[in-house]
Amino acid sequence: MGDVQVFDSGHPVFNRAASRNMAVRAAYEQGYRKLVVTDADCIPEPKPLLEAFAQVDDTAVHLPYTHCQVLNRTGRVVADIGFTCGGTYVTTVDGWNSVGGQDERFVKWAPEDMAFMLAHQTLVGPMIKHDGVLLSLAHDADPHRVTALDSDPLVQLYRDYEAANGDPLRMRQLCFPS
Repeated sequence: MGDVQVFDSGHPVFNRAASRNMAVRAAYEQGYRKLVVTDADCIPEPKPLLEAFAQVDDTAVHLPYTHCQVLNRTGRVVADIGFTCGGTYVTTVDGWNSVGGQDERFVKWAPEDMAFMLAHQTLVGPMIKHDGVLLSLAHDADPHRVTALDSDPLVQLYRDYEAANGDPLRMRQLCFPS
């Protein structure tokens, strides 16, 4: 595998989607074909990550994990989420861009992972999951977390993704706005 690089979009409001898209653009500019996009608070289990990396091609984004567990500061599992829809992706630049990347309109702690998964499912097919556990480090409640009470536009944007699920024309309009 290659280098480890850290990306922060520099947006005035936390924007994980923009940081991830920035990482994919940088990989392309640096000539990388395959890449792992992972959050700083994730500890990837090596075997499924390497398996996904060996199998990834331009047709689908891989989620190397079927399960997510949250660890507290002492390393104890405090939550077993039972599924994962993000946190760590294995992809090619073309695979990521096949759905327009992640929607940068999602700011703060928003459901960009779920929207990305719905877009991928509708436009490409299901993301390929590998049997494994992603460990996520617990952090204090974030004041930037999106809720229906504090961010109606972001909640509505996610609802638009849900409504477009299964409708390629409608999903393309969301993923590739003119």
